[in-house]
Amino acid sequence: MLYIDTIDANDIVIENKERTGQYKHIIITIGSIYKIVPLIFNEIKEIIDNELSKEKWTNVYAGILLLNSIGNEPAEQEVGVYIINHLDFLLQKSMPDQIPRLRYNSLLVIGLLITNYSHLVLQQNEIADKMISELIKLFLSTIQIDEKQQKNISTDDCFIFQLYASLIYSLSSLWYNEEKSNLGLYFDSFYEILSTLFNYGISNDFIELIEKTSDALNRLISFSTDDSLVKFSVLYEKSLDQLFHLKNSILNEKTCYFAISCYCSNMTTMLLRLKKNEEICELIISQYAERTIQVLFDILQIKNEDIWKEAFWTIASLIIATNSLANKVEIFTPYTFNILINQFIHTAFLSNDPNLIRATCCLISNLFLYLSKKIQILQQL
Repeated sequence: MLYIDTIDANDIVIENKERTGQYKHIIITIGSIYKIVPLIFNEIKEIIDNELSKEKWTNVYAGILLLNSIGNEPAEQEVGVYIINHLDFLLQKSMPDQIPRLRYNSLLVIGLLITNYSHLVLQQNEIADKMISELIKLFLSTIQIDEKQQKNISTDDCFIFQLYASLIYSLSSLWYNEEKSNLGLYFDSFYEILSTLFNYGISNDFIELIEKTSDALNRLISFSTDDSLVKFSVLYEKSLDQLFHLKNSILNEKTCYFAISCYCSNMTTMLLRLKKNEEICELIISQYAERTIQVLFDILQIKNEDIWKEAFWTIASLIIATNSLANKVEIFTPYTFNILINQFIHTAFLSNDPNLIRATCCLISNLFLYLSKKIQILQQL
């Protein structure tokens, strides 16, 4: 393969804009050829096996790139089976002692397996369990670092950590179309990993890592099984604690504000998930409704449209979750409701941000829909 000759054995880092663009074109080109003529799979498979059997990391890397190029469309079953047969090899090449480029691209192929061939993974429970268990061990072994290392994470590790979050995002959806989900078996481990990565993103000002982990947390929460909901009380309280601490932190302002927005988003997802289980929903809302409003009103003192947008979605979701309860929980007093309307909502409508306007309209809609008969001031608007 001609492109193997272009791989520099000394170029081991993940991000190299010139080289990354070049190899994206190679992957797209090979993938396009395979998509048009899928019958060439046997020829490609022979090349991959040959390259993966060699000792030089550049040859192994070339073989993994080829796996990546055929792992998308068409998602043929024989390709999925072929990748599953190489799963142990890919996991081994994802270990921290491997070349960063090998680690990264091996994880990419595992991600393709989870996303495009989930039905094959789930056909045999032992395959899914082994893969997830091995990934969890890999993630935990990599992120368990000392305090000094936590504050000096390399760019390569940041890219790897983003992939960890993306893999957990995909794994959280693995049982989406199945009658029974096993996500509850891995919920605690996934949440621990994502929370750790989120904090690493904050301490190193890696916005992309914060974003990826927050998205994965939202997916994990959304698809959580009922047996995991009992843990939401602790998770919800932690989110409130983190919001309070971030509001008063001395972190980089951009990082701090983005993290606050993400915590609000995670709380919104928790509230929407909780409303499907009245007993646990009532337990958490009755315990934390008042504090939720206090903390959100506190962070709304920050003049940042993204924070306001996410905080408004959280308040709107709190109203929806409360309305789902047989024993209604009052979340506003006339005083707090007056502040919400005359201070926050009024100010939000002066914004030019369409996303904030949209969140504001949703909040007002929920107020009229669910609380208009309860709070006299609303009826006077």
